[in-house]
Parts: sequence; C-alpha cells; structure tokens
Amino acid sequence: MEIFLLLLAYALATLGGKVFSKLCSNTVTENGEESYTLFMLINGLVACLFFAISGGFSISLNLTTVLYSVAFALLVALSLFVTLVIYHYADVASVGVITGSMSLLGTTLVGVLFFSEEMDIRRAIRIAVLLVAVVFVFLENRKPKSEEEHRRGGGIVLFLLLLLMIATTCLTTVVTKLFAISERVTDENSFFFFTNVILSVTSLLVLLIQSVKKKKTPITLLTTLRPLELLFMVANTVASNVGSLVGVLLLRTMDIAVYTPITSALAIIAGALASILFREKLGKWSYLALAIATLAVII
Repeated sequence: MEIFLLLLAYALATLGGKVFSKLCSNTVTENGEESYTLFMLINGLVACLFFAISGGFSISLNLTTVLYSVAFALLVALSLFVTLVIYHYADVASVGVITGSMSLLGTTLVGVLFFSEEMDIRRAIRIAVLLVAVVFVFLENRKPKSEEEHRRGGGIVLFLLLLLMIATTCLTTVVTKLFAISERVTDENSFFFFTNVILSVTSLLVLLIQSVKKKKTPITLLTTLRPLELLFMVANTVASNVGSLVGVLLLRTMDIAVYTPITSALAIIAGALASILFREKLGKWSYLALAIATLAVII
C-alpha cells in the first residue's frame, strides 16, 4: 500500500512538473538568455525554502553529502535547461515516450552492471513493452504534417537535445540511487537543500554578470516576469521537488531495474496527459504508445 501511494504521488508530481515546465518553456525561450538565469535562480531559491520546511529547518551536512549535492546540482541545471529548450521543438508526449524509454535502457543496464541487480523475465518484458511505445512514437512523427511541425519536431538540434536529456536522466537516477543506499550521507532534505544552494548562488552570479552587460539591475530583469509566469516557475519547482523526495524513498526499497521501468512508464503517461491538456494534436500511434505505457505500469 505504501509503495502504491508513493507511486501515485510520483505520478502526480511528474504530471505537474511536465505541465508547468511547458508553461515555463513558453515564457523563457521567448525572453532572452537572462530569462533562463532568472528561472534557475527562482527554482533554486524556492527549492531551498521547500526543503528547509520539509526538513523541519534542520540541515545536516558532511563532506560526502556535499559532494553528492555538487554532482546533483550540475545534473539539475543541465536537465532544467534542456527541458525548457526541448519543449520548444517537440510536443510533450513524444519527448516523454522517447526519453523515458531510452533512459530506461540506460539505467537498467547500469543497475545490472554496477549494482548487481538481476534481470528477470518480468523486467525484460517491461523494457520490451516500452520500446514498442517508442516505435509507435516514431511512426507518429515519421511524416510531419506541415512545415511548422517539421521545424519544431525535426532536425539535428532536437536529436542532440534528446540524447542530452536521456544521458542526464540516466545519470540523475544513478546519483540518486548511490545517495539513497549510502550510509555515509546525512539525509535527503539536507542533500537537496544544499544542491539548490549551489544552484541559487551560481545563478545569482551569472545574473549579476548579465545585468552588468545589459546595464540593468537584477530587480529590473526580475520585473520583466508577469506574476502568473512567476507562479508557474514556483509551481514547477514544487512539483519537481516533491518528485525528487518521493524518488529517493522509492529507490530505498526498489532496485533500479524495477524503479526505472515503472517511473518511465508513469512519465510517459504524464507526458501524454499534459499533451492533451495543451491540446497538442495526437494521432493514433501516440494513443497506442500511451496504452502500451499504461500496460508497462501494471505488468
């Protein structure tokens, strides 16, 4: 029952993250490079407050936790940047299916090779099912319906962004797993808190440099955001942080080879639902991919 509730919380957090990431992407990609920095800064500050509250304002650090935080901060920064850019080129459903399924292969292989996890028939079937979903997505997108769709969904830029997102997702799962099973770290709230301290300080320094170049104060740059856009950024951060906390709890009781297929399938389903909410046009192959991903969850 506890695992079911954790998976439900993860699914809802993932859906919220995809919806608000898409909304933030529409804002950030149209307002220049300082908008990316503002997004990173707001994300870091809100996350610091979130993890301070969730940890009862008790932060405990040691060298091992700090090193994990530095590694995780680099991956989070890269992931946030790629996510904002990639949704400008492709619909949420397609990105979710491709990255979720390909990341599944990478993290499952890492679990078997480096964490001595077993690959049984059930896990192999989950992987095969999600690969079928990927094939359906490619069938859906093999012939863009217009020049606009071709511009947004094709090309070398999208391909490279997808590869980068897949690699980042795999590495994030591995770092989270290593932290979850380590006996030399403190606690997950302190880990995530310090991760976002690093992100906030780095973003603030970059923003100061940009403000000097633009001959504007950081406050002036901040006022370029409308209240609703700021709210979307805060909501995106909260959803992402809830997902991170739940992910650590799941990885403490699950092998990567179990965790990754289930969370990948949930991410695919969340992506499809978000795509429907944004009224992105989905064809029959996309709906089949959603059905296949749903099957992977219940296997």
